[in-house]
Amino acid sequence: MKLCIIGGAGELGRLFAKELKKFFNDIIITDIDERRGVNVSKELGVKFVRDNKEACKISDIIFLSVPMRSAYDVLNEIRDYLKEDSLLIDLFSVKGFIHKFLKELKCEVISIHPMFSPRVKSFEGQLFIIIPIKTNKWLKFVLNLIERFKARYIITDVEKHDRIMSIVQCLTHFIYLSLAKTLKEVGLDIKDLENYSSPIFKLTLDIMSRIIGQNPSLYIDIQLLNRYSSDIRNLFINCCIKLNDLFNKSDVKELEREIISYSKFFKNIEKNIYRSDKAIELLTHEYKKLLKLMGKEIAVRNLSTGKIHIGRLLDVNPERIVLKTNGKITYIKTENVELLSDKDKVELKFKAFAKKIRDYSILIDENFDENFLIKLLEKLFPEARFKLIDIYRSDKFPPGKKSVTIRVEYIDINLKEIENFFEKIGAKIR
Repeated sequence: MKLCIIGGAGELGRLFAKELKKFFNDIIITDIDERRGVNVSKELGVKFVRDNKEACKISDIIFLSVPMRSAYDVLNEIRDYLKEDSLLIDLFSVKGFIHKFLKELKCEVISIHPMFSPRVKSFEGQLFIIIPIKTNKWLKFVLNLIERFKARYIITDVEKHDRIMSIVQCLTHFIYLSLAKTLKEVGLDIKDLENYSSPIFKLTLDIMSRIIGQNPSLYIDIQLLNRYSSDIRNLFINCCIKLNDLFNKSDVKELEREIISYSKFFKNIEKNIYRSDKAIELLTHEYKKLLKLMGKEIAVRNLSTGKIHIGRLLDVNPERIVLKTNGKITYIKTENVELLSDKDKVELKFKAFAKKIRDYSILIDENFDENFLIKLLEKLFPEARFKLIDIYRSDKFPPGKKSVTIRVEYIDINLKEIENFFEKIGAKIR
């Protein structure tokens, strides 16, 4: 089966290519930026095709991952090159504006809205909204595929999707954009606001930054293409005016009645509070992990500069961390620190420093599984790499013994610890 992702070198298209590669070998990507497309294809191990039409001719499933404002142009380009038994999947955030056009295509069509950012690590646990537009054989396949990703899905129709998204997306984005504009108009230094922030306000700033820091075209298109967005924005503005009027009247009892009526509307308010507690706890989660790693070697990414640092953690406080690397001291603001995993640290060290190699030939029992031994070594010594080089048997060896040669690639570990491990399991170094 051949899959094609039009716009496959963009953020969302790239994520789909990476995830689909887990189950499919024959994946094509196209992109308006040829250089970017070629680079992404090499990175992910997929094929880059320059022409959308040629890609559609030979593909069984086509994912459309392009800006919504380009939808009609791209669909008009490929519509005559889609195979009748193929499946087109659009990944647009708004569905109503393109629904009629999609129904007229000769292939099957399923509309999918991924309810997550391209920044997620994988599809696992994420939500997909599924809208069958024109499908017979492909729907079951798509639902099974989502389950294979250990993701969730909801099946709905275009009308309900766009109505709900006018709140989930249009209203939410509008609220945070309005907040950003208000803070800009107030004119206070954003650093002062952060220094005086409560956990809730910090979380609010983080979510606001997530929206204003991404491509504005997507948020503009979501507002302009969803036909319910104007109504919901106007309703929100009117509610703000009415609530503001109540505060201006200083009618405490009326305000109390009003706010209590809101809490009655949200039936699962305790669950929501608990969920927000967990989100607030995560604000200090990284800091608490860093405190436990004092004195140890760590790898961190500076979110402000993008630079990665590997060094011994000398000090941690709410303001900054101190790393020592080859005698050099580095200071990084704690809020800019992303702690990388031990696995990432090892990979980075192998890329940054010249590796050393040591081969060990050991005598072990004939029934000792050498592949299990490699896995055990990898678990016990994660900062080294182990590779089975050779298995050798000889009449000169003691009965029931075989020789196994294992290559150790390392940067700065103590090899004596590995040698001691060999002795503990009864292996003899030759």
